[in-house]
Amino acid sequence: SWLLFEIASSLDNGNNRYFGQYVGSFNHNWNNIITGDVYFVNKHTLFLYNFSFNGQESDVYFKVGGHNDPNIRSNTDGIIIPDELGRFHQLGRYRNQNILLTLPKGISADKIRWISLWSKRLLKSLAEIRIVKTIAVPELKSLGPLINTKDSVKAKNIFAIDDKTILIRKFHYNINCLRCGFFVGYGAIPNSFGIKIPDEHASFSKLRNYYNEDIILRLPRDLSLINNIDWFAIYDPEHNKCYGYIHIDKKNLNIPPSMAFMLTYVTLFSNCEQILPGLMHISWEIRHPDIYIQLEARIASNQYAAFGLSGSFKQSKMIGSDVFVTYYDADSNKVVLEDFTVTGKTQCNLQTGIGVCPDTLVGGNNDLELLMSSYIDGLIKVTFRRSISVMRDHQNDLPFLIHDPNPIVAAIGTLDTHKNPSYHTVAVNTKYHQSKYRPMTIVNFGRKNPKRNCYENLWDKVINEPANIFNTIANSQVSETEIIYELRPWKPAIIKTTNNHVFHVVIGPAGNAQQGYTSITGQESPGIAFWINDLLIPELHVVRGHDYTFLIETGDNRTDKKHYHPFYITDSREGGNPNNFSINHHIYAGIRFHDGIADPQPGTGRYCELIESSRVDPAFIYSIEDYRKTLRLYCGKGNVGSFRWRPDNNTPDTIFYQSFTEKNMGWKIKVTSSSSTTTLSQILLLLETLAILTTIIIVLL
Repeated sequence: SWLLFEIASSLDNGNNRYFGQYVGSFNHNWNNIITGDVYFVNKHTLFLYNFSFNGQESDVYFKVGGHNDPNIRSNTDGIIIPDELGRFHQLGRYRNQNILLTLPKGISADKIRWISLWSKRLLKSLAEIRIVKTIAVPELKSLGPLINTKDSVKAKNIFAIDDKTILIRKFHYNINCLRCGFFVGYGAIPNSFGIKIPDEHASFSKLRNYYNEDIILRLPRDLSLINNIDWFAIYDPEHNKCYGYIHIDKKNLNIPPSMAFMLTYVTLFSNCEQILPGLMHISWEIRHPDIYIQLEARIASNQYAAFGLSGSFKQSKMIGSDVFVTYYDADSNKVVLEDFTVTGKTQCNLQTGIGVCPDTLVGGNNDLELLMSSYIDGLIKVTFRRSISVMRDHQNDLPFLIHDPNPIVAAIGTLDTHKNPSYHTVAVNTKYHQSKYRPMTIVNFGRKNPKRNCYENLWDKVINEPANIFNTIANSQVSETEIIYELRPWKPAIIKTTNNHVFHVVIGPAGNAQQGYTSITGQESPGIAFWINDLLIPELHVVRGHDYTFLIETGDNRTDKKHYHPFYITDSREGGNPNNFSINHHIYAGIRFHDGIADPQPGTGRYCELIESSRVDPAFIYSIEDYRKTLRLYCGKGNVGSFRWRPDNNTPDTIFYQSFTEKNMGWKIKVTSSSSTTTLSQILLLLETLAILTTIIIVLL
């Protein structure tokens, strides 16, 4: 038998972390506490680990120099380098922080002979590290060609770009091998205890044929060429056969650490709070007139993370909030950061400007300046800057409260197919897992004494997550928090009808994504949905030639966009988008046309909405009927709307009821012919009659 780990997991090595070539440590107390370790990451980057400086001395900067004699320190010796945000700004307070410093152009790490904290006011170094010439800067390393190759497998050379990235030059592979793949592992030679790593497209599928190609492979999770790998191979675990490998000599392997990995350990600011414990951290720093923020969150590649300022100055409130949304765009291989305004618990309606809308699409501006970003193995990290106050013409933005507590909002949810945020799965007021830490709803951004209250390292949580759980997150439309809950989807509701059946339609919540609308339809919900006869989006079974009445209470005030959802029947699976009525979007009821212009008035009526009467824990809701018991119906003034509909022979077998103004609020209508129904009923009646006659005959005999 053979042992195969399809998903890379930790080879228990004490959780070693590789930061590059160790240079030295600050350890000085000259009226200023200055501590921390310094590493060369590459020729252009320094890493300061666990760095502290109390900031009591003013006009202090990072400075490097190339003079051989470190005792010669004039004001003109050396050069001031920018801080971790690329600013030539005097240093503030640092508390056990990890930061990356980028050297200016023309300065290479191998030419540096000292690094110091330099006081311009005192014209002296407060603390320094002397760097000897024998300390080598990490760089790309050749590992040599594949050895012991078999069949048509070969590679001209293999390079370690960094501790998590392998470059294979002129790779040739032309074998029909079902289980063959790229493997790494412990030991002198490849063996059956190896770990399979993804190909150049991050796939674990069967290897394709390669014809003298250059490919780049990335080691996932905590795998590192430095810490826990002795060999790399093309290996068949089913037959324990190696088609070529290289041995990795770690003693002489002075390569850069993965920059993406390094960014997961960067802690730029002296303030930090666990907004969603185990899932989202926010750190920040006030540098008037701006605030610098770092958002760190655990999300799958089809999810978004959102954080922002509450729509209320008294409590956490989504409606009216100013939200910063980030996600990883796999198509462009970039991290996206956008400024959103929330005016409704629906996806953005560009015609009305209601919903969760990017500021740029509703007359505002994207005021966020992205400074740094990374996404690796489910951990996203963005650093950005925004003005503390708000300009008068920026109507969608809210100011940061510096002298008072600031109610905030935060959420994690799924992106739709157009990469727009759908209704969130987790928010600050959601009980989402058993954590000893509670979500935060208020942050004091201007507190006098900075403090890092982030006790959990999110990257450590990522690499220690069971592999099957992580893959389920990455390859599905559910989030990690739902997997933790292990909620069962509600059984979809069905209404089977007779002639002259009446349907009563109101608005209500869409339910939890794993149980409600999204679970039933497979489509992302705007957060609200149609409830018909006290059931969430039931599948309606109707018969051609029969009459049906719809009593509509979904809003009739066109000016109140939030409470205006005309009901209509269509062949569109999504609905909405009133400008999209074309040959591919047929209307069967609920809308009439005047000179080609759609009028949804037949599908309107006063507004009635089912609202949760108390906070609902989805773990204790087992059906739509149970969920309905937690809801109360609230209705506005006005009259009930109605229309009658008779499906005919031109009506397709499957159509949908939808909202005129919002996508994905309704569901299916199944249409059958009366003849088939009649035939079935006649057969049943005949069988019943025959049974009665048989009984009579037996009695007579």
